[in-house]
Amino acid sequence: MQWGRGAAGKSITGEGGPGELVRKGLAAEGRWLARAVFLGRWLNKHRTVTITVERYSHDAAWRDEYSGDPGENRGGMLMVFSYFFSEVIATIRVVVTGAAGRMGREMTRGLLQTEDIAVVGAVDRREVGVDIGSLNGLPPAGVIIQEDLAGVIASARPEVMVDFTVAAAALANARLAVEQGVSPVIGTTGISLERLDELHQLCEARQVGAVVAPNFSLGAILMMHFAEEAARYFPRAEIIEIHHDQKIDAPSGTALKTAELMAARVNRPLTPSPAEEKVAGARGATYQGLAVHSVRLPGAVAHQEVIFGGQGQLLTIRHDTTSREAFLPGLLLAIKKVRQLKGVVYGLENLLEF
Repeated sequence: MQWGRGAAGKSITGEGGPGELVRKGLAAEGRWLARAVFLGRWLNKHRTVTITVERYSHDAAWRDEYSGDPGENRGGMLMVFSYFFSEVIATIRVVVTGAAGRMGREMTRGLLQTEDIAVVGAVDRREVGVDIGSLNGLPPAGVIIQEDLAGVIASARPEVMVDFTVAAAALANARLAVEQGVSPVIGTTGISLERLDELHQLCEARQVGAVVAPNFSLGAILMMHFAEEAARYFPRAEIIEIHHDQKIDAPSGTALKTAELMAARVNRPLTPSPAEEKVAGARGATYQGLAVHSVRLPGAVAHQEVIFGGQGQLLTIRHDTTSREAFLPGLLLAIKKVRQLKGVVYGLENLLEF
């Protein structure tokens, strides 16, 4: 549904106070998040009240505010409301797994502040019982962290599951979600191509879409795209990826995805086998015919450079993530598109138009 501003002239009539009639009026709009102003007149008192409904989503919690005195015994009075939508936009119900981790917390904070997203569930083994709003320095969201994903899906009925856990947990979570018709958006890295193929087959059988993205940063996606194109014009290349010292897997999912894209583009090795290593591993790991070097240091977030070498020249394509906030726009893109898919889409670049 597109943005609608200033739409007027809709009325409801019935018994009940302002809250009851507002609830009926919004319910008639279906599953939409509405920020609206309702103008009503108490017919037998000739008093006008203004009711601002700040948030309404399906069966989610909502609250209203009144200006003016509606009088006594308002529950039995006959009322007519005309309501004027200043904004109407579709909501997407999301559950976050790994909600108490570094990425999970940062992304949950962003999702809570995004108007067309309703975070209806949070799952983690840590911080159980803590409100996700309070955990992220925001007002309480009315959603507490729980351990049981199946129970959360049954009670909260999300449409999309966002996962930032570890590879084994992410796969188990994704299978459970798909079986229940919930579309996974997975930012967890370290999942093998074989396991992704299994997930793809399950998604196709259930006619459910999934997005698996090693990196949600749009700048990183462009870096990979540029590297893929540059591979056609240089005989040699190597990848250096740098991450914070708490990252478990190496090489990073972004580095592996970059190597896959480049190798598929040229269908030849871009890094020759080392003739001699005085210290084992000095030339890095070899993946898809490319040397990949992993660095883990405190103070880093997520960084990668692809260095190309040719006759008399070097080309370096580099991307630096200085804050995890960089991942939110790409995550939102995946959340909004995943319900249109059938099967697994691997890599955010496949949702973009180049």
